[in-house]
Amino acid sequence: MLELGERHKLPFLIPLGTIAEGWALLQSGARADGIRRLQEGIAGSRRLGATMGLGHALTVLAEGCLHDGREQRALALLDEAQALAVSSGGYFQFPEILRVRAKHARRTGVDTAEVAALLHDSLSRARSNSESLSELRAATALVELGVTDETLRFELGQLAERAGTHPEGLRARALI
Repeated sequence: MLELGERHKLPFLIPLGTIAEGWALLQSGARADGIRRLQEGIAGSRRLGATMGLGHALTVLAEGCLHDGREQRALALLDEAQALAVSSGGYFQFPEILRVRAKHARRTGVDTAEVAALLHDSLSRARSNSESLSELRAATALVELGVTDETLRFELGQLAERAGTHPEGLRARALI
C-alpha cells in the first residue's frame, strides 16, 4: 500500500501503508519501530484530514504502548479511538477497543471481575458484528484470565479452527 501510494502519487494511501507497516513491525516484535511507524502514519492521516482506519490505528498503537509499559499513553489513545468510533459511527471498532481496555485494566491492577466484564462486552459485540478475529481474541483473553466454562472453551475451539494457521488461532489452540 505504501509503495502504491508513493509510486502513483496517491497521498491517502501513504499513511495507511505506514500504519500497516507499523502494525506488522509490532507483530514481529520490533516494538519501538512499530510504534514509531504507527505514530508517523497516524500523523500523516491527520495532516490529510483522513479518518479511515484511524480508530483501528489508535487501538493498535495503544496496545503497542501498553506492551511498552506506557499505560497512561495507551489509555489516552483508547479514549481517543473510542470517541472517534462514537463520532464516526465506527461501532465495529468497539470489540478491539474493549479488549485492549481490558488488557490495560488487567495490567494496572483492576479487579478481575471488571476485566472480565470488559472482555465479555468485547466478545458480545464481536459476535453481533460477525467479527471472527475479534471474537477469537476476546475469547482467548477470557480463557487466559481464567474466566471460562465448557461452552466458552468449545466456542474458542471452533473459532481457533476457523482461524486455521493464523497466529491467533494457534495461540487459542494451545489454551484448549
